Amino acid sequence: MRKDYRVMRDLALHMRLDPERRQHELRKLMNTIQTNREVQRELQLWDLKFDTNFVSFSGRILKEVRIFQGRRAFDSHPQFADWLRETGSGPLLNVKSLDHWLILYPTRNYGAASSFVQSLRKVTPTMGIAMREAKMLEVSDTVQSYTTVLENHVSSKTQMVLCVLSSEKKDLYDGIKQYLCVKCPTPSQCVVARTLDKPQTLMTIATKIAQQMNCKMGGALWKVETGLQNAMFIGIDCFHDIVNRRKSIAGFMSSINQELTQWFSQCIFQESGQELVNGLKTCLEAALKLWCKHNQFLPQAIIVYRDGVGDGQLQALMDHEVPQIESSLRSVYPKDSGYINCKVQIL
Repeated sequence: MRKDYRVMRDLALHMRLDPERRQHELRKLMNTIQTNREVQRELQLWDLKFDTNFVSFSGRILKEVRIFQGRRAFDSHPQFADWLRETGSGPLLNVKSLDHWLILYPTRNYGAASSFVQSLRKVTPTMGIAMREAKMLEVSDTVQSYTTVLENHVSSKTQMVLCVLSSEKKDLYDGIKQYLCVKCPTPSQCVVARTLDKPQTLMTIATKIAQQMNCKMGGALWKVETGLQNAMFIGIDCFHDIVNRRKSIAGFMSSINQELTQWFSQCIFQESGQELVNGLKTCLEAALKLWCKHNQFLPQAIIVYRDGVGDGQLQALMDHEVPQIESSLRSVYPKDSGYINCKVQIL
């Protein structure tokens, strides 16, 4: 069912309700509970009652975010937070040309691969992407075939590898990505042939994939105004493998330019189930040095988004992770910068 776009689209009409419809449906449910005698008898046994009114509280509406793409600027609608249509055409913020790239495809999917290339030729000029002819390579539908062809053709000049897959086989995707991420680090993009066999949506798909490839090669689609000058943004989270009980992985990401379009990332392997992160000091020091290399100065403000921590862990986080951050600042910033006696504020 999940693979059927039409079924998922129809389900979304009932599952993803807007606030007004959701409130309406909840009122219907509460009315049924209040008027159904059998339900009321059951609730009396539990001494349980439901308030007929919703909880009311004061809130605020964030101002619209201004998006900058190329020489254009436009506002995103605050209710929908979607600017895909506006950014689908026009030059990108930072463009990387496709000069040396490969396309791998199974024999029976040559038509889908060719149609996709033709669509890319139509959409890339408006984005400002200069695209040369790709080297088309035929493969068998096995991991070994893909990796063998990659070993023979990927070089230091290769900017992008696009792999057309005949199906959504996880082992095939994982094998290709493992080779191109670990053994031979090269930006790559995988697409299932069935996705390319829809003429009515092929141009939209080609646009999205072209945008993804541009980002993976180091380009940028757009930027936003944050209202902060020379600020570094950091995100930290932990992944826990609850199925195989393997080691937990802490992910650290930080912006390294003022436009928030280039990022530094690092993973830290930890004991299974461990949420608090060791090694933050090393990560932050590396991020600050890379920021300084790109900007010729250190950031004036650092905003850290820390996910995955429950209320009961906040004090432990402040005792364990905040000192690592403060220690990094003291070791990187000059003694007369004011960061030596800085305080980290938790919001």
